[in-house]
Amino acid sequence: MQTLTGVNVPPAQTWNYLRINDITLTVPAANKSLDSATFSSRDTSLSALEMGAGTQASAWIDQISNAHTTIVVPAGTTQDVSILVCDASPYLTHDIVVEDKATVTITIVETRSAHSDVTHTTTATSADEPNAAAQGLRIVAHPHAHVILNSFTCGNERTYLDNIGIELQDSATLDAKQFVLSGFTTASGMAINLVGANARAELYVRYLVRNRQTLDMNYVARMRGRNTRCNIAISGVLEDGSSKTLRDTIDLIHGAKGAAGYENETVLLAGQNVVNKSLPVILCDEDDVAGDHGATIGTILPEQLEYLNARGLSEAEAIALISHAVCDDAYAHANTPEARAAVLAATERIYGSEDAQELEQR
Repeated sequence: MQTLTGVNVPPAQTWNYLRINDITLTVPAANKSLDSATFSSRDTSLSALEMGAGTQASAWIDQISNAHTTIVVPAGTTQDVSILVCDASPYLTHDIVVEDKATVTITIVETRSAHSDVTHTTTATSADEPNAAAQGLRIVAHPHAHVILNSFTCGNERTYLDNIGIELQDSATLDAKQFVLSGFTTASGMAINLVGANARAELYVRYLVRNRQTLDMNYVARMRGRNTRCNIAISGVLEDGSSKTLRDTIDLIHGAKGAAGYENETVLLAGQNVVNKSLPVILCDEDDVAGDHGATIGTILPEQLEYLNARGLSEAEAIALISHAVCDDAYAHANTPEARAAVLAATERIYGSEDAQELEQR
């Protein structure tokens, strides 16, 4: 096995005693060196991309990857890309170059089962090897390109590492939606580099973290170009015994005049013994910019619970109703058969077959 340290480190760290600066993961050892032939053709801009989970995690994914794919979306065209992290392909890396005025829709679905009998030659085979999965995605969007990114984490794994780096050039746009429905330990990192003037990034994240599960997230937006925009909206539910850490940083870099960045998180604490850590940060080295950040953390109010009780719902049923909305939202945005099947499977695992069937029939 291998230990990854310094995963999901934010650009501006805080006091170490808060234990919010990173996460350490135990993963299968990468028993092979990087295949130089595989990555020798990688575009220089792709190689230099900042990745959300950090350099050590990025190197490990490149080493252990059992499938590396390079995709070029030609100028002016539209293309769909599906990334399925499953028992047959648990470790994947993709490089995607989106040329001028092209549009790409990328759908990432993680749906590994809790226990897999599949043996992979790139991993250790010891009996105590953690059942893990990971995907690394590098994207370069050329001027006026449009990237649509939909991600669904729906597996039942011990460890899942989602690592993404994106560069947006002049007037390129990113519309990203991420849904995390399960997974014993999930680490998700995304770094967005808005290098071009008038680049735009929209990030929407919903999560449901339940008993003894851990979710660790790190989102970084480097705003370098003039008049760039970035909006980060994150919301989720923490149930009994769960733990969640979020680091979201907007970095207004010198030269990014007219740039504006906004980040907001809403957390519902819907259980006992939950651990919530939120670190929203605005960094600024330029005038004539705008930045706003914050986090709203709360519980179900007594009067809300009383209202639901009066309509025949117990406290547990009221919490389930609210948390179920995350699954509903994920299914509403599931844009491929694989994504819909994964969301339904996660809903059935969490709430039972009747709830999954009801969701499918809507």
